Amino acid sequence: LRNLERQILAQDPALDLPTSVRDVKGRPAARWRRRFGRRALAAVAAALVVALAAGALAFDREPAVPSAQPVGLRGNSVVAIDPGTGSVRGETRIGGRPSGLAVGFGSVWVGNVDDRTLLRIDAGTRRIVDTIGLGTAPTTMAVGGGSVWILNHDSNTVLEVDPVVNDVVATVDLPRVESFAGQIKMAFARGYVWIKSQPSGLLIRIDPQTHVSTVVARDVVTIAAGGRALWA
Repeated sequence: LRNLERQILAQDPALDLPTSVRDVKGRPAARWRRRFGRRALAAVAAALVVALAAGALAFDREPAVPSAQPVGLRGNSVVAIDPGTGSVRGETRIGGRPSGLAVGFGSVWVGNVDDRTLLRIDAGTRRIVDTIGLGTAPTTMAVGGGSVWILNHDSNTVLEVDPVVNDVVATVDLPRVESFAGQIKMAFARGYVWIKSQPSGLLIRIDPQTHVSTVVARDVVTIAAGGRALWA
């Protein structure tokens, strides 16, 4: 619309009708242009701009969806929330304290720190379909590259869980430069697993194919994946 407005104000020749165009009575379009000229086109386009602007204002003034009322939950669970209304769709209890959460492969993955397991919840039915023993509290995880990646705080490693067999299929050693405990961040972006450690803020990249881990940056505070990139 802005480009059209600029063309109208500048009387851009590109807005003229082609010389080969004829009206319904077979007269050359050039005669139509001489009779009505660019002012008629400008008036029509301006009316269109005003109408679209009015529609945009009306859209902006639509009443917001009222916030959902608080509901009572049983706790130690994963809750599905409707993004349109903010209402709770359902609650899935996991039988212990939840920690770590990721979504992928049509499932919701959540850790149970009490029995040190990883639970797979069907995103459609919201039912637990598998429980995977890890031997560590799964508090930090990421999904990508065909696997679920879980940080093992006890041994400074990352566990790879295959969603096809629902089991740990590989263990990746991390650089032994500091303890991977506390506020650790994990993400999957551009085909790699990324970990931000504490306290020195190491940014570590894991190749899912070779399982090689490399320190690529320091003094990183936090990370996030999106827009085909990793942001740090």
